[in-house]
Order: sequence, then structure tokens, then C-alpha cells
Amino acid sequence: MSDGKKIQNTLDFKAQVKKIKRLQRILSRKQNKRIPRVERRQE
Repeated sequence: MSDGKKIQNTLDFKAQVKKIKRLQRILSRKQNKRIPRVERRQE
């Protein structure tokens, strides 16, 4: 595998991780709607 291909794979992986984290944040935000914002900010 060439270095160029390795770098491309790393970028793809990071993009996937970013996407997953964003989805998780949206999901947890939906679940935490009942919890007051003040409590969530302290986490």
C-alpha cells in the first residue's frame, strides 16, 4: 500500500468517526431533553 492510499484511508476513518460522534451527540441530546441544561453543562 502506498503512503498516499494510507493517508486517504486515515482521512476516511476520521470522517467516519466525526460522523458517528455527531450522530451520538444528536441522539443523547434527544434523550436528555428532560434534564435541565445546567446539569448537562457540568458533565
